[in-house]
Amino acid sequence: LVIPMLSPLYFGVRITLASGAISLVAFSVLYALEVADALPLPSPAAAAFVAFLHVTIAIVFVLAVSISTHRAMRRNELDLIKLKDEIERRSDELRESESRKSAIIDSARTGLISADSEQRVLDFNPAAAEILGYERDEIIGRKMQEFIIPESMRSAHHAAYQRALGQDAISDEPRELIALCADGSQIPVEVVLQRIPVAGSPQFMAQLRDLRGVR
Repeated sequence: LVIPMLSPLYFGVRITLASGAISLVAFSVLYALEVADALPLPSPAAAAFVAFLHVTIAIVFVLAVSISTHRAMRRNELDLIKLKDEIERRSDELRESESRKSAIIDSARTGLISADSEQRVLDFNPAAAEILGYERDEIIGRKMQEFIIPESMRSAHHAAYQRALGQDAISDEPRELIALCADGSQIPVEVVLQRIPVAGSPQFMAQLRDLRGVR
C-alpha cells in the first residue's frame, strides 16, 4: 500500500502502475496460498476472500489517488513554468520599452523634465541639462522650484502646479517663463506642460525651449 502511494511523488506514473500491479499479484498469491492452506503463518480470523477484497480495493484506491495527485502536481508544475516564462517575456518587453523611451528622451533636442506630484524631478534629459547648465545627477529627486524657478516666481509656480494636480486635462499651450540656470542667470524659455497618463499619483512632463536665440 505504501509503495504505490509514494511512487508518483518520486518515480512517476509508470512506476506507480508497476508497483500497484506487483502489489495485486503479491496479494493474489497470498490469497491463493491461504485458500490452499499453505501459508507459513496461521490465517487471520476474517474470511480469506473478504480480506483479499479489502486489500485489493485499498490498492486500487491508492493507485487512483496517487495517479491523480501526480497529474495535478504535473499540471501545477507546467503552469508555473508557463507563468515564469510569461513573467520573463513581459520583463524583457518592459526593459526594451524603457530602453527605447530613454533613447528617445536622451536624443530629443527639446529639453524634457518630468516631475511627480511633489514637483520632484524624475527625469532630466541632456537637452534640458544643456539649456539650464545643471548635471542630471544633481537634479534627479530635487524639487523644481528649488533650482529651476526664480525665487520671486516660486509662489505663483507652486499655486499653478497645485491647480494642475486637480485637473484631469491641462492646456498644452506653450507659455513663456523665466528659468533659473545653474550659474544664477535667468533666461527666457518656452514651456509646454503635459500630464503623463500613469496610474497612481499624477506626473507631468515639461517641454523646455530656450528662447535666447529667438529674440
